[in-house]
Amino acid sequence: MTFIDSENRPVVIQAPVQRIVVLNENAAEAVVILGSGDKIVGAVDQVLGKGGYYPSIKDAVGVGSRTEVDYEKIVKVAEQGDKITPDIIVLCYTAPDRAYGMGADTVSMKLSAFKNITVIGLNFYEPEKIREEMTKLGEILGKESEAKEYLQWYDGEVEKAEKAVQGLAPATVFFESMGSSGALSDLSTYGGHSAMSRMVNEAGGVCIFQEGTESAKVAWEWVAAKSPDVIIKHQPLTSKDGMPGWSMEDSVSATKLKEIRNNILSRPGGTKIPAISNDRVYVLSVDATVGPDLPVGIASLAKILHPKIDIDPAQVYREYLAFLDVSWQEGRSFVYPEVG
Repeated sequence: MTFIDSENRPVVIQAPVQRIVVLNENAAEAVVILGSGDKIVGAVDQVLGKGGYYPSIKDAVGVGSRTEVDYEKIVKVAEQGDKITPDIIVLCYTAPDRAYGMGADTVSMKLSAFKNITVIGLNFYEPEKIREEMTKLGEILGKESEAKEYLQWYDGEVEKAEKAVQGLAPATVFFESMGSSGALSDLSTYGGHSAMSRMVNEAGGVCIFQEGTESAKVAWEWVAAKSPDVIIKHQPLTSKDGMPGWSMEDSVSATKLKEIRNNILSRPGGTKIPAISNDRVYVLSVDATVGPDLPVGIASLAKILHPKIDIDPAQVYREYLAFLDVSWQEGRSFVYPEVG
C-alpha cells in the first residue's frame, strides 16, 4: 500500500499491519478508536502513563518519551528472532521536531539503517486534517468501516456545536497554554495559526492573540489591556489524576484546580477585566480537547463561551469514551468550574 502521510512523504507499507509503535498520544487514541489497540507493541511514556485511557494497550514496551525516543528499544521491539518482519509501523508527529514530540523526518533518519520499519507521520490534532488522517489510518489498519463510524460521529458533534453558536456574538478569549513560567511577564498562549485558536473560532469565539504563529509569550498587562470576555487555562492531567478528567472527590485534585483558578483571579488589575469581573475564568483539561476527541473540546469551548446554548459536553465525552471502551467515572470533571 502506498500513500502520502501528513508530512507529504510518500510511504509504502506491507499489509496487513500486525504491530504498531506509537510515539504520540493522539495516534494511540486513534488506533484504539479503530479497534487495533491490541496491535500496539511499543509506546512512549506519555501513552503508557495513561493506561486508563487505553485499556486495550496492555503489554506494550516503553520506548522512551515523545521528545527522547529510545530507538534501540524500537528496534528490539521490531525484531523477531534475528530479523525484522515488515508488518510493523511507527506512528509519530510530522516534522519539524516540536516540544510535544519528534517529527517523522527525524524518526525516519534514526531508523533508516533498519529495513522493514515504516515510519508514518500522522498528527490527529488539526481540525482540518483529522478526517483525512483517520481515513488513512483506517485504510492502513484495514479498519475502514470503524473509521467511517467514528467520522460520522465526529462530523455530527462538530456540526451540533457550530449550529448552536451560529449567529451569536463571538466571545473574546485569552487562552493560556501549558508553557507559562509563572511570571506575569511570561504567559504562554496559542497563536492564530494554532489548532486551539481554530477550535475557539468553531466554538463561537476569537482568541485575543491573532498573530500568525502557533504559540507565543505575552505579558499580563497586554492581556488586561485587551479585556477578554473569557479566560481559559489549559491544564494537563497527571498519572495520579486518573482518567478521564480530574477527580472532584479527591482533595488534591480539587485544591490544585482552585489554586490555578485563584491565581488568575488574583492577578493585578483583574477586576477591570470582564472575564474576571463576570467570573468567567475556567481551567480546561488538555487531554479532553486535543486529539481525536476534538468534538469534546469544541463542545466544551462552545458551552464555556456561550453558557445558554443547548450543548452537553459531558454527554459528548461519554460518547467519545465509548469508542475507547472506557466508562465515564462519576465525580470527575474536565472543565473547572463545571459549565451548566
